[in-house]
Amino acid sequence: LNSKGSINKSYIIRLLFIRLEELAPNNRQLPIVIRIAPTSMAANNINSSTLYSLLRLLISKTSIILPNLSPNDLASL
Repeated sequence: LNSKGSINKSYIIRLLFIRLEELAPNNRQLPIVIRIAPTSMAANNINSSTLYSLLRLLISKTSIILPNLSPNDLASL
């Protein structure tokens, strides 16, 4: 969702998340829906994390550093 502030995007995202979780099979081991946001403030509004933290990317002023992920971490992505 992309629009200016105070439009209740967070509310819409929470509703969509709840509905998609209801539609998912109950016997799954991993979440079927992952909520992510571009900024920490947006992530906080939807009880989520940022894209960079989800993918465990290290950000510096000059580059993005890709970490070596374990097989379990790769499988969960």
